Amino acid sequence: MSNKKKQHNNRDKKKKESKQHQQAVSEQGGNKRELEPWKVTIQCLQPLAISGQPNGDNHWDALTYIPGSTWRGAIAEQWKYRVGFEHPLTQSFFQKGIWRDAHVVTERNNSSETFTSLDVYRCKQCGEKKSIIKEFVQFHESSTQSDLPNLICPNTSCQGPLLRVDSAYDEDVVVDEAVGIEINVEREATEPEKFYSLNFIAEGTRFETIAYLPAIGLEMVSDKDNTATGSPTSKDSQKEYYIVAYVGRRRSAGYGKVEIVFTQEKQLLTDNSKAMKMKIEAFNRALQDSPKDHKGVRGCDTWYVSIVNRSPMILLDPFLRPVSEMDPSLHWGKKLPWKVEKVLAWGLSGIRHGWSNAWHGPKTADWIIEPGSIHLFKFEGLDKSSKEKIALLMDRLERLGIGERTNEGFGQVEICRPISTYQLKPGEQTAIPQEEVNQLMQKAQAFAKLADQCRLRRSQLYGLHNLATKQLLDEIIGEDDCFYLQKRLNKKGKNAWKQQVRMIDENEEKKALALILRDYAKSWKEELGYREATRQVQEFINYIIGYYSVLKANKEE
Repeated sequence: MSNKKKQHNNRDKKKKESKQHQQAVSEQGGNKRELEPWKVTIQCLQPLAISGQPNGDNHWDALTYIPGSTWRGAIAEQWKYRVGFEHPLTQSFFQKGIWRDAHVVTERNNSSETFTSLDVYRCKQCGEKKSIIKEFVQFHESSTQSDLPNLICPNTSCQGPLLRVDSAYDEDVVVDEAVGIEINVEREATEPEKFYSLNFIAEGTRFETIAYLPAIGLEMVSDKDNTATGSPTSKDSQKEYYIVAYVGRRRSAGYGKVEIVFTQEKQLLTDNSKAMKMKIEAFNRALQDSPKDHKGVRGCDTWYVSIVNRSPMILLDPFLRPVSEMDPSLHWGKKLPWKVEKVLAWGLSGIRHGWSNAWHGPKTADWIIEPGSIHLFKFEGLDKSSKEKIALLMDRLERLGIGERTNEGFGQVEICRPISTYQLKPGEQTAIPQEEVNQLMQKAQAFAKLADQCRLRRSQLYGLHNLATKQLLDEIIGEDDCFYLQKRLNKKGKNAWKQQVRMIDENEEKKALALILRDYAKSWKEELGYREATRQVQEFINYIIGYYSVLKANKEE
């Protein structure tokens, strides 16, 4: 009996010690152990090489964003040396924290909002964008056809056909290429006569995202010189933490150094269920502009809720098989007492690859639903309390995500993205009206005659045509230095137009010819903006090559 009593006393002592340890840790952290929203800014101090799976030509393609698991691993390396993985906060910081994908901040709009959901269609002629959620709902409720009717541009002066936008993110990332020597992992030595090419993001690129992490963990892993904006006693003061880490491949060769800044987002700290309810109601009011015979939305006990993917989403069925459509009863994490009907599941799916720096091999590939995909659900028979519960549920899904591996950035969603017609500014349009096309053809024809008189080489025209469109415009205008683009263009040997035509001083005719093209591009940029000027330069060069080929063929005959 004495031995049993001793064992019992030892168990009690261990329980007391564990409780005391938990209390000490909680007192040390306090509320800082809870997940808090942080605005994350990642500044590239060196070129960044984040690669997916290589192809058969020993070429590594560069991602144009930073996956959540990638920059989480970079901070985990700093945690290993500064804090240690044996710390009790390690699991809650890395496994329970939410690390979302970081997307580029463009100089075009000084914002990371380059996202377009796939329910948006774009006019082929004028470039205007329009969401067709109303048409989908109308088709679901009242139409007996097998497919949607042909959609026409809402611009009365255009009336062109609408086409689906195939890519959710329009990221303006400058990507360059380098060549490296393949390294044998087993021997830790270079492989003779084996090379690979690698794409990388330019130095100076800035990314942004939102993360949910405990503040005490950031205090422990951040650099010593972190500061806070505003006075510490003021209510408007915001906490900031700075971490310098290394992301991606070739970190020992001058790649991957980034500065990560965490800024507290106080707007997301409060309960946003009321704001979510107002957002859903505004979404349903926008749907009421449908025809009179469309009665489904007008009912006060009916709600439509749209869920748009902001990041790749991994959905599994009860047998752990990947699926491409969302099931509310399975993927929302709660049993729903309301009647929910899936009206729309629209988007793209694919395979997500990756590379593990820790294991020097590819990550496990997952079947995903691509960003921009949209699910539309219909709730019926709702009262006031039911709407409040739905708003609370939707707010939780928007904060925490849906599906698998949400802590790594997968499954980030946006609830009830506003329905509107996206009227583009002239500088943001991506297509050319027919009148401008005719003007371009006339200018290109005159330019081709000048080029023929100056005996311009055909290879130079094709060299000009093969350049990337945005690099081409920056090269011709010579004004934009976005992310050191002009410096690299000055050093690169592939910019044939600049080196072989414009920079030749001994041939004044060719130099004058290049200046004419530069004046065209500069005037287009000043009048229409960067994107439209880029499109016009591309079309202009196509016409030049076509007319030049005709002139040359006529002379040979």
